[in-house]
Order: sequence, then structure tokens, then C-alpha cells
Amino acid sequence: MAFKNEIFSVKDDIIATTQRLIQFNTVETQALPNAPFGAGNRAALNYVLEIGRQWGFTTKDLEGYAGYWEFGEGQDVVVIMPHLDVVPEGTDWDYPPFGGEIHNGNIYGRGAADNKGPAVAALYAFKLVRDSGLTVNKRIRLVFGCDEESGFECVNHYIKAEGLPTSGFTPDGAFPVINAEKGVLSGNFVIKLPPETAKLIFTGGTARNVVPAYAKAEFAGKSYEAIGVAAHASAPELGENAIIKLARELQQVGTHPVLEFITNTADPESLGIAAQDEISGPLTYNIGLIHVDEQTATLTVNIRYPVTHNAEEIIEKLKAAGQPYGFSFESYTGSRPHYVAPESRLIKNLLAAYAEITGTVGKPLAMGGGTYARVLGNFAAFGARFPGDPPIAHQKNEYISVDGLLKATEVYATAIYKLAQDNE
Repeated sequence: MAFKNEIFSVKDDIIATTQRLIQFNTVETQALPNAPFGAGNRAALNYVLEIGRQWGFTTKDLEGYAGYWEFGEGQDVVVIMPHLDVVPEGTDWDYPPFGGEIHNGNIYGRGAADNKGPAVAALYAFKLVRDSGLTVNKRIRLVFGCDEESGFECVNHYIKAEGLPTSGFTPDGAFPVINAEKGVLSGNFVIKLPPETAKLIFTGGTARNVVPAYAKAEFAGKSYEAIGVAAHASAPELGENAIIKLARELQQVGTHPVLEFITNTADPESLGIAAQDEISGPLTYNIGLIHVDEQTATLTVNIRYPVTHNAEEIIEKLKAAGQPYGFSFESYTGSRPHYVAPESRLIKNLLAAYAEITGTVGKPLAMGGGTYARVLGNFAAFGARFPGDPPIAHQKNEYISVDGLLKATEVYATAIYKLAQDNE
């Protein structure tokens, strides 16, 4: 079924809704009653649930962890699940990070691409499919999560309350479709510094899953700072790590165990954890946060490892890598890799929807980013970044193009329609 004309008729509404959603600051903050991820996420969730109610959908609020719209009846449940939360905005933006301003055909703001723009595309696509009059014998559900960036509490709460879906997708990756996601491992390298250690005060980074764009330090009686380039931790090669950059500069000034450790173990090879496979590519490593004072030092790291490897081996190697420098590796958490076979009906349906709208026959991709798909079973990350679009998630001046937003809406409507009809 074609949706292009219907999308064109609500083009201005799609743009305005995206702008408004970006204007909610949904960086996780202190928990409040019925708002486990802070007031901003609560307000954004209220906003999208109210839209659903106004449009006549059945809606449900899961105690502020997540919420959803639904139509249809039946035992099977098809889920589309974007997220409303964002990583910290960082610095040096050319446009207000929570302004939702349009410049040169792009809507700018933190979350424009990851994941508010795609959420709005899915939102309008969902309504278009419902309004098409399609008769379905399953429930079709649009779920809005509020903790994708910080810990998946939202989706875990959803699963506990509602169970796993039959199938579905999250609009939180790239087209044509993502069928493989690397495993994710985060943890802290920690050291207690002896009293005789040279004084070093060192801070930097905004989140473990972001390549830090700024770091500062006090060392040998002087102040220092470094400017890097932010990027998603799953693709650290696209950024420049300010923590590593500053550590290398300070290493030329004087000796310190923290500086020695950072500069000698700045990549997977020197850490002894390098790995790769044909399905998902190489392991990546990011030092996302640092806090050093006169007593202790903590480095928070984020690793994305290939789907055929396991976290337990990597953890043991990280512990071994830290020992010669006096560091322990602790407080580690993560999620296992995710893989859906290319020949599965889910992947075939999503690729068919993409091909129908774009005219391009695509193949499944792997990525280092972790999405809801990894805990939802028969699930995949599907758009909204098109081939050739720059990966600007977690970076300054994040944006989604208006053309891309509208095209994604069309792809999503077609995909939801296909999944709703698929009765095998």
C-alpha cells in the first residue's frame, strides 16, 4: 500500500512534532515519583501519550519507565519501539541543542537523529497504517522507552509487565536493516593512589558511550585542557578522544601511573583484547569518562565486541591488563550480542519495505551500537539513517534532514503494514 500522498499531507505536522519533541531535555536526571528518569523524560512521555489519546489509540503508561499506543486484537504482538531519552548535549553547538531549529533543510537538536526524529517518523507511520483500514488479527504496539542511553531499565520494565513481542523493530539504527549488534561491555578501571604520587586532577567526558570531546587537568602546578571530537562509542574512529589526547600531552610533562596506563593501553591491541569476526567486524574500545583526584582514579570504559565472542574472556583480559599498573577492573555491566538470521521472515519483510520505497535492494548490516533489539528477541534495528548519511548521533550539531525524516516515515508505514499482515 502506498502512503506517500498521506505523508505529504501531514508533512508540516511531522516536522512540528519533531521540533517540539526535541525541545524536551530528556537527559536522565534525578528520579521523581512516576518519573524514574527525571522530569524531562516524564514530560516527553506525557506528550507522546497525549498525542496517542487524541488520535484515538489505546494507551498505557508503565509507571514512567515506558508507555505505548496500541491497535488491533489477537495473541501476537508486533512492537515498534523508539526511545525518548538522549545523551548529554555536550558543548560548542552552532544551534541550541534543545531548540529543534531548522537550517538548510535539517532539524537540529540533541536527539534529532537519536532517537526523537525517528520516533516521530514511527509515530506518524503507525497512525497511517491504523487509518488505512487494514484488518489485523494481532496487536500492533508503538512503545516509547525512556532509558535506552543509560541502562535499558525502561525496556526491562516493559518486558516484565508485557512480555516479549512476537516480532518488531526499533527505529534506532540504519537502513537497510541491522540484523547483528555487537555485545556491549562497560566497566571501571580503578586505582587507589599512594600518598607520594604526584598530584594530578583530571576530569573529562560526558557519558561512557560517547567519545569525550573535552578534558581538563591540573598537573605539575599548571592547568591543561584538550579539545577532541565527540562520536558514538561504537565508532570511536569517527571522533577524537580528548582524555587520551590530554594524557599524552601530560605524559610529556611528568610521570604518573594514570597517565602511563592511559597512554600505554589506549587501543584494543595494546590492551590485549583485539578481536573481530566476519559477521560484525572488530572490537572497539572507548574511554568515556575520567575522574582523578589525589586519592583515587576512575576510568569508565565502553567496549563493543563481535557477536561470536563473549564478555567473560574480555573481562579477564581487562583485569590482567590493569594489574601491572595497579588498576583493578570492576563494576562491569553489559549486554550480550544480538543476531537475527538474514533469512528470517522479520528481516525479509523489513528489507522488502525498504526496497519498495527506495527502489534499492539492500542487505543486512552489523553495528556496534546497542539497541532495544538485543533484549526483545525476534527484533531488529531498522533505520532511520539512510546509506550515505553521516553518523552524527551523540555529536554536536546533531540533526535529521527533513527529506530523510519524511522518507523514513514512508518506509516505516510500509514496514508496519507488512508486519501487521504477516501471519506466518
